[in-house]
Amino acid sequence: ELRIYERPRPGLNYAVGVDPSWCNGGDYATAQVLSSDGRQVATLSVNKGGELLFATKAAELAQHYNKAKTLIESNPGGAGPVVIREFQKMGIPLWTRPPEPGRKATTQRKFWTTSRGSKEEGYAHLRQMVNGDALTLNDQTTIQELMHIREQNGKIEGQDGYHDDHADALMLAEWNRRTLPG
Repeated sequence: ELRIYERPRPGLNYAVGVDPSWCNGGDYATAQVLSSDGRQVATLSVNKGGELLFATKAAELAQHYNKAKTLIESNPGGAGPVVIREFQKMGIPLWTRPPEPGRKATTQRKFWTTSRGSKEEGYAHLRQMVNGDALTLNDQTTIQELMHIREQNGKIEGQDGYHDDHADALMLAEWNRRTLPG
């Protein structure tokens, strides 16, 4: 399902956050698009048809939004590396972790992996942006998921039967948006 809230504006930068899945009927693979000024302009969610279908649709979405820079979760054993390859084939710019201060940059690109620490840091930043009205959220599914995100037993996830895929993709899009020019 693709929900467009605003069409792309020429010259405006956009950030995409992607929470991939295998799209086999379980978790949703989700892509969120934020404008550089913090407006949620599009949401894509897929849970059937396979990871390649999702990767193609998500890459087309990023392409449509002025070849938006994209942050894709790349956890070991997940669909992220497959999705990253499809984005690379289409020439979509990808977010990578900057080298640590004082360390020499390597040629190997470091993509986002979700750990307890990175998820806590990402959601802490997202919470500040939402509470400070720095983001304009349009997608009701995303808003519902955000309202049910909780930390329990050291894990941040959707509670009360809610998924967290839309919320996670928004967190990734916002983390990515911080690095956009302008």
